Amino acid sequence: MKLGFRGKIILSFFSLLLIQGLVIFFWVSHVVKDSMLEELKNRGISIGISLSARMVEPILAMDFLRMKVLVDETVQLGDDIFYTFVLDGKDNPLIHTFKQGFPVALKTANTVLDNQKGSIQLLDTGGQLIYDYAIPVIINDNRLGTLRLGLFRTRAEKAVNKIVISAVVTIILAILIAGVVGILLLNPVTKSIQKLHESSEQALRGNLDVRTAPTLKKNC
Repeated sequence: MKLGFRGKIILSFFSLLLIQGLVIFFWVSHVVKDSMLEELKNRGISIGISLSARMVEPILAMDFLRMKVLVDETVQLGDDIFYTFVLDGKDNPLIHTFKQGFPVALKTANTVLDNQKGSIQLLDTGGQLIYDYAIPVIINDNRLGTLRLGLFRTRAEKAVNKIVISAVVTIILAILIAGVVGILLLNPVTKSIQKLHESSEQALRGNLDVRTAPTLKKNC
């Protein structure tokens, strides 16, 4: 299908806008996803360190009621927190928030050394992706146990997808608006160029009386 001169300019203009939109879309989606996941990781570490500091006294006193209150309060901080549990110095579970019983395989899924601030592992449950945080519970260089915290990664990705969809809609609207404005601005230019092109063809065919400029209302 042959396009005229005006059609080629409009097609080139929209192609340029589309390429720019795609570049912006991929850049925005990449930056937003990395930022959201990094924020999720930092949030898990922050919650874990705070809870491990509050867990020292109940572990020393073996106050299981206090430990249970602390882990339950932590899970209620947000919908993205899946579980919290505490292991003693021999990696035996002291308290947890699982309603269907403690999953034994989870105990060794993530380990942390005494000199580490924390350890993060991405776990796949088959239906969910979970960031598992292991934070040592330490007092005076003596390790009392390990705090474990699980945050849903899937929910963070859903939030990223919502932001990406909003970005796509915004980019499409911006392309359409820019396209309409561009066409309105291009119309006079393309008409003038088209007229000049047709006049040049007429001149090449021998018609030297062809006029391209508008007729002057007043001559010298």
